Amino acid sequence: MKVDPTQLDWVIAEIVKNASYARMDAALVRKIAGQEMGKRKSAKEAVKAARSKLHQIGTVYLDGPKAVSADFASISDEQVHDLDLQKAWTLPYLAQHVSTKERQAFIPEFYESIFQHLPPVRSVLDLACGLNPLCRAWMPLAPDVPYYALDVFQDVIHLVNTFFQHFGYAGQAELKDVTGELPADSQSVVFLLKTLPCLEQIEKGIGGKILCHFQANTLVVSFPAKSLGGKNIGMVGHYEAYLQSILGPNQGVVATLPFSNETVYILRGKPPI
Repeated sequence: MKVDPTQLDWVIAEIVKNASYARMDAALVRKIAGQEMGKRKSAKEAVKAARSKLHQIGTVYLDGPKAVSADFASISDEQVHDLDLQKAWTLPYLAQHVSTKERQAFIPEFYESIFQHLPPVRSVLDLACGLNPLCRAWMPLAPDVPYYALDVFQDVIHLVNTFFQHFGYAGQAELKDVTGELPADSQSVVFLLKTLPCLEQIEKGIGGKILCHFQANTLVVSFPAKSLGGKNIGMVGHYEAYLQSILGPNQGVVATLPFSNETVYILRGKPPI
């Protein structure tokens, strides 16, 4: 089907009638709508297919159409710098996103293991961050270490920015589809936690482009070890082979950290000569 601008606008309007998709980055919704219009015979088919794709790459990981939120008034100004209280306050809110919900049982070990393999961290760049930035209290980072977070959900960005401001952390969250444009940053440690499989559904081959783009950085890349239903279906071997196939020429895996439902790889490299 030819992508007519007027029809595309109609398709987008139909997609975002559903509150789950209205909360997403408008540029991403337009991109997916255009892709599906090019494949389908009718605009109605494109609406259905686009909603399905947006669900697979995004809304399936959130706890329903209700916006993610947190009760910041429940922790006082005197308590915000107490890390133990901050952890106890944060933990229940992590269940609003599948990735952080799955880590709730082993969050201390998760970040301790990762940061043992990182160089001194000047800043963090978290791509498709979800609610990972809310785990700052478990990360051995000074509050003034900048943390930059990108995601495609408006409510996620609002929550993360409010969290940073309330707890006095340096950083900023921005609404951005990273398949559109990648930030130029060779100083940050880059987090790509369970991110690449979703991005590949938006743009095939984007994983290799991202790793090549960040060859000068230390990257923390993870993949699911089980399906969302908790089944072992060979995902560890599949994603390990995928990762090896997209590594840049000056890039290598320096550590592999297996957890019950997620495998983390630490990548390091250097710019090409």
